[in-house]
Amino acid sequence: MSINSELQEWTAFYAAVAGVAGVLVGLLFVALALSPEIMKDSSPPGLRVWCSETFHSLVLMLTFALLFLIPDPSGHGIGVPVVLVSLVGLRHIRGDIRALRSDPDPRWSAKYAGVKRFGCMIAAEIAAIAIGISLIFNSSGLIDWMVLPIFLLLINSATNCWYILKEIGNLPSS
Repeated sequence: MSINSELQEWTAFYAAVAGVAGVLVGLLFVALALSPEIMKDSSPPGLRVWCSETFHSLVLMLTFALLFLIPDPSGHGIGVPVVLVSLVGLRHIRGDIRALRSDPDPRWSAKYAGVKRFGCMIAAEIAAIAIGISLIFNSSGLIDWMVLPIFLLLINSATNCWYILKEIGNLPSS
């Protein structure tokens, strides 16, 4: 089966994913707008990194969905961006995990705290790289597996949003 015909079967799924990701990005913006002190340099570094990674996770989910909705796609046309976006994402996570170590709060700076908090994102990006590489070689065999990174990112984002809101509620009032 060709990549184009395989993706046609997934159009409704990726349209729904794009909608959900867009709504969740909007909700995260609203939450941060209600408590803008989270993004100040004086706020806990761990919480800022957590918000950043949650936003990144949602944007990554939206990007994947939009890539898979491109009409008449080629393997290279989808595979290369999927691999590049995922590699950049892994680099971003690596930098954020380093930043967490500067937080005096042990919840953030403890050994492997970043990996524990962002493990779903790391797994999603590694899976997406494998799928993207298969697409580059014009193989449609792993297209069905793209649900794995999508659901890992969705679970990660939804869970993180909930805990970010709880952290916002626990911040001292200004």
